[in-house]
Amino acid sequence: PSVPMRLGVLQFHPVWGDPEASRARASRLLEEAHIPKDGTSFLVLPEMAFTGYMFENRAQVLPLAEEERGKTYQWCCTWAQRLDCFVACGYPRQADDGALYNSLCVVDPEGTLVTTYDKHFLFEADKTWATEGSHFSSFHVPQVGTVGVALCMDINPWEFKAPFAAFEYATFLKKQNPRLILFAAAWLDAGGEVSDLHHYWFTRLMPLWGTQCTVLAANRIGSEKETRFAGSSAILDLQHCREIVSLSKNEECVVFVEVNYDQLGQRRETEAERRWYTSNKRSSAQP
Repeated sequence: PSVPMRLGVLQFHPVWGDPEASRARASRLLEEAHIPKDGTSFLVLPEMAFTGYMFENRAQVLPLAEEERGKTYQWCCTWAQRLDCFVACGYPRQADDGALYNSLCVVDPEGTLVTTYDKHFLFEADKTWATEGSHFSSFHVPQVGTVGVALCMDINPWEFKAPFAAFEYATFLKKQNPRLILFAAAWLDAGGEVSDLHHYWFTRLMPLWGTQCTVLAANRIGSEKETRFAGSSAILDLQHCREIVSLSKNEECVVFVEVNYDQLGQRRETEAERRWYTSNKRSSAQP
């Protein structure tokens, strides 16, 4: 018998500095999607999903920073239980010692916090306020396997100074034979096509080509000040280096795709076996 996995990404435009409004927007998208509950499911939201991303200094972030089981965790817990789904979401975290981290929380279908990951490779915009996380990370899910987590810059060369072919993140993860990567991003728009960005993501994960690993890449859309984000969220098949799901640069929606695995972990990929659940897609150039 096949084992269904429902894999989803949520792409939207957060309201800068207003987590409550951003959470309401994300909830509305999920409510519109009418997602059924069966099989093992994973949903990924973007990096810094509810606060916005561009901050000038620590003082701007501090009022928005949360404890590990703060409002982002609570929102994820609610939706994880409602959808019977693992939920991953990025947020700014304040540790007990006062340090601020660009973090990702992952909550399981029972509402239990599975892991908190602190971004290891910081982008220049993170360095104005965030402390570097100490290491890359992954976790294990029974009947699924190893699940990697990553935040945006993590898949790039360290500080863009390390050799391109070092592939630090993918090399770390390959040793663990991952089945999934939960990739939350606030990736900037460099002006190319959606396919160009996906080609770059595939390239940065080259050591995992040909493996039975699927990437759930959730990127945000919209602009903050003069910075524009690339959207282009996707579900990527690293075994065949192809897109299973591809969103545009400016649509707000949540998309789930059902993928079936047999008992040996081989993915069954005929169109007849794939079902989609999506909210009403809509363009969003404004908050």
